[in-house]
Amino acid sequence: MTDTLALDFTHAARALRRGPMATAIAMLTLALGVGANTAVLSVFESILVRPLPYPRADRLVAVAQADGMRAGDISPWVARTIEEQSTTIDAVGLYTDGQWVMTGEGDAEVFRGQRVSAGFFETLGVRPLLGRVFTRDEDGAPRASVVVLTSELWTTRFGADPGVVGRLVTLNGSPYRIIGVLGREFEPLRMTNPAEEPRIFAPLGYNAVAAAQCRNCASLHGVARLAGDASPARARAELAGMFRRLHDQYPADFGPDAGMQIEPLKDRLAGPLRTALWLALAAGACVLLIAFANLAGLLLARASARTAEFALRGALGSSRARTVRQLLFESGIIAAGGCAAGLLLARGGVAAVAAMAPRELPRLHEIAVDRRVLLTAIALGILTAIAAGLAPAWLSWRTDLNDALKRQAARHGGSSGSRARAALVVAEVSLAFVLIAATGLLVKTMDRLLRVDAGFDAAHVLTMTPVMLAGPDEAVLVEKRRMIDAVLALPQVEAAGMVNDVPLSHTVKFPCAIEGQDADARSPARPDVFWIEGAYLQALRIPLRRGRLFTRDDGVTTPPAVLVSEAFARLRFPGADPLGHRIRLADGPWLTIVGIVGDVKNEALDRPVGEAVYQPLALNPNHYIRIAARTAGDPWRLERPIRAAVRAIDPLVPIFHVQPMDDYLASSVARRRFALTLISTFGLLALVLAAIGQYGLLAYAVTLRTPELGIRAALGATKRNLMRLVMTSGLALSGAGVLIGLVLSIAATRTMQSLLFGVSAADMLTLAGASVVLAATGAIACAVPARRAARIDPLEAMRLD
Repeated sequence: MTDTLALDFTHAARALRRGPMATAIAMLTLALGVGANTAVLSVFESILVRPLPYPRADRLVAVAQADGMRAGDISPWVARTIEEQSTTIDAVGLYTDGQWVMTGEGDAEVFRGQRVSAGFFETLGVRPLLGRVFTRDEDGAPRASVVVLTSELWTTRFGADPGVVGRLVTLNGSPYRIIGVLGREFEPLRMTNPAEEPRIFAPLGYNAVAAAQCRNCASLHGVARLAGDASPARARAELAGMFRRLHDQYPADFGPDAGMQIEPLKDRLAGPLRTALWLALAAGACVLLIAFANLAGLLLARASARTAEFALRGALGSSRARTVRQLLFESGIIAAGGCAAGLLLARGGVAAVAAMAPRELPRLHEIAVDRRVLLTAIALGILTAIAAGLAPAWLSWRTDLNDALKRQAARHGGSSGSRARAALVVAEVSLAFVLIAATGLLVKTMDRLLRVDAGFDAAHVLTMTPVMLAGPDEAVLVEKRRMIDAVLALPQVEAAGMVNDVPLSHTVKFPCAIEGQDADARSPARPDVFWIEGAYLQALRIPLRRGRLFTRDDGVTTPPAVLVSEAFARLRFPGADPLGHRIRLADGPWLTIVGIVGDVKNEALDRPVGEAVYQPLALNPNHYIRIAARTAGDPWRLERPIRAAVRAIDPLVPIFHVQPMDDYLASSVARRRFALTLISTFGLLALVLAAIGQYGLLAYAVTLRTPELGIRAALGATKRNLMRLVMTSGLALSGAGVLIGLVLSIAATRTMQSLLFGVSAADMLTLAGASVVLAATGAIACAVPARRAARIDPLEAMRLD
């Protein structure tokens, strides 16, 4: 038996060597399908399938307050109430961004980090490598000056000194005691800027009095651990009842539709990129199906051409089972070669996907072709090749030996095989149509997004963050103004100013009261609040519509003034002039509106414009700030001069987060660009494979029909007639595939609605464009066989017959 199998394997290898080009195309087709799917499976498994690196990570959920219209963060008061009253949630951990300047040992260095509640690490199930984490007393008011370090910071800054616990360090000019070090395996939750990694953790500082005064001030991120076998749905139902009681008890703080949004933490971390990853997985599956159809069609064509061989072997005593076995061996060899090449392609594909992935994609460093993905990819490749090989095996099994030995049957090979190959080509074209249509929708979305008026001009603007220690308000304000003056003095700087958050980065929302109007604490409209200094508005070319801009006296020697956006003026003062009216943000002072400025897309390009309020930095000089400078040319060329100008004012101030404003625009469309790149790559691959399949079918059909075409030519058919005959049969397959693909795409593209902007999932122009692309590709694929048919010599063709 072993000798027989070895002999069958040898015959299969020889058969493949007799057609090296067809064998190479078959392996390449399979390699492309396997490689593409392995790459996307690796990303999908790393982000959406692999458990988070926490104990019982499936019990962790992200929690956020919602009012029926939107979901946000969570307030400390609500989090504490949930811990005290809920039976479905064991613990709630809170966290927010933090920043510290470490001095005293070496150069001053800025470290990003998080302020977390006392139960944060316990909620995640994280234990420190050294020392301990925070207690409730340390997380009280006032909060304790203690910190926990990540393993990376412990290693790089403190040389992995095991005696670091208990050591004092100077952070933001004050002494802090190191009480713990986290293990290397700890995976921190993302910061507001996903490109930043937290290195230091400090207590959040729960103030029961302040929390009770603003029960609905949702400004913190929340993570919770479900109790026992409670599900997210059960927790949502329980908390919905709790919020109904809160509405009855505190109607001024909680509206009738207030509640909690609860979803698995893994899903929240992946965020809106989940749709893009699912689409990429579906696109990969389409490419694999097209590769299967291509491979099956190619093997069917080979089998049809070998019907006489099969018949002769049968006549000589070879069993049909052995013929089938040899064909499956051929498929197995193709599978081995295709899988090996596909896995090599997958390595480069995974690296390419990780390189182009947006920074919002969590756990990027974990993306790799692991053992599970590797085995899955190999299994997919083998199953695809074997399944494709079953078609010629079936054809050989049903071949009639007597008819096959007749010359005409040997020449024309059986119509059932031709019909099967035609059906496979139609399937390829229809699947390719879906991917091309999806690509078109994403291209149109990107075009619409990039045409959106963001309300500011990002070109030639450089931003950076100088980190200054807190001090007396007047002294800090003077120093920041000196920095702006020093930057403005540079010859290629056209305008410069300061702001706490630039557009498309982060927003701070405050409740707003208007003098003379009834306050509505439940109003969903909480304006974005900015503190600005200098010519910040001019640097970003945010226009002044009415009134005036700030002077250096505003907030210093004159009553506090404020600028508002057009949206604020339109919504808060319908039909009235807001200039001269006074507003108050949270518990701050009353501010007089002195100017109205243009609307800015502060949160995202695809979101409606929100309300914005601009205060002079003089009202809050110690607030963190960013420098924004408009330059005459490439902003990166001004990085060093601007750094030098700032450090000339204060040589010890650290500067970090240097970034052109163009990067923020790019980040705002990153997830759609990521989806577009993936889908268009798969679409192009599908288009090429479909064209190869169509070409292969027609080329083989021309070979089979050579005698018929020769007779037609002898009877007077012109070259144009012969070309039209072949082209018509080929384009008929394209037309059928396009019609089926049109129906499929209308249904399939609805799943990507969340990635679209300004375009419908059933956009007729896009679908028409996809039809043209597939028809043109089909025509090109048909052209070569058609030209070959037109050049047939009638005498030679009839001799072949």
